[in-house]
Amino acid sequence: MEFPVALVKLDDIESIEDASKKLFENSNLDARPERGEWPQGETLRKRWQPGSTGESIGVNEIKYTKDVNFKYIYLTAYVERAKNIIKGPDGQWLERTDRINKVESDVLFFESDSNVYAAIYMNYSKSTVYKINYILKDLFIDSLWGTTSMLPSEFHISDSTYYWLLSKFLIGDKIISTSPNMTIDTFTGYSGAAADNAHLMSGEGERISALLGTLAFIFGDDTLKSLRLSIRFDSNENFLFELSQQGNIRLLEYEGSLMYDELHKEKIILTLILYKNIIPGILENYAIAEDKKEWNSEIKLQFIHSVGDQIITKVKNEMEKTDKMQREMANQK
Repeated sequence: MEFPVALVKLDDIESIEDASKKLFENSNLDARPERGEWPQGETLRKRWQPGSTGESIGVNEIKYTKDVNFKYIYLTAYVERAKNIIKGPDGQWLERTDRINKVESDVLFFESDSNVYAAIYMNYSKSTVYKINYILKDLFIDSLWGTTSMLPSEFHISDSTYYWLLSKFLIGDKIISTSPNMTIDTFTGYSGAAADNAHLMSGEGERISALLGTLAFIFGDDTLKSLRLSIRFDSNENFLFELSQQGNIRLLEYEGSLMYDELHKEKIILTLILYKNIIPGILENYAIAEDKKEWNSEIKLQFIHSVGDQIITKVKNEMEKTDKMQREMANQK
């Protein structure tokens, strides 16, 4: 299962029950365009709809452990906007489908640390952010919901946190936390200011070019924008996901025991574990490492130097292999 998530914090909503009430009261916000012409009696649809058969606008619960259930609301946001050109050369109205732009996305509402969030299942990028803004402006109206925070700061990942994770994988014990149990199984890529293409690095058997590209990037002390990590959680759950600097994620693969007949419920529980357990666990344990003086700018610098030593060793080994191959080829001649 693969999906992206862009998170929104509902600043003025105190509980998931309050969010449910708002949704009931404002599930249909159909309206005519604010500007320009539009056919008489026709509106643009702006609605909250059940995200799947069996789901309601009300608060639902999903089982996490024997003793813990998570509350959630799972809906589909549907928004229509009028296009700039709505009439043909003859001055007649175009067909309705030719007059509108529409945005549709599943949205998961949940609570965490006394805050309420909406996880919008859309990629957050320059080419798609306008679609998320349609949902925010047309459905999360300030006069109804209060203010919202796109990509809230409490889930942001600092550059230093990325380097701490990399050091755990490259020269540490790979253990992020013992309660809950979280370890880095593999580091499979990164994205940064100087290179947006992921370089493969899985810990064993990696190609020399991929390894050197990744290590050279780290050694350059460039700004990281995301890491692609495989994290083993609670011993038997494995999450391969891309963790971006502003807390938006893309789950790429999951292996574990959480199985549901309905596919959307698996998406719900995996999203909740990532945002209620895994990402907060990374941030909390990074803060602990700083408090215990196990990580700081000096240790980061030492780590970068150790990466430099790895580069030298790898290059030397590769050059020795190349020299050996050249000698063997010369002897064969």
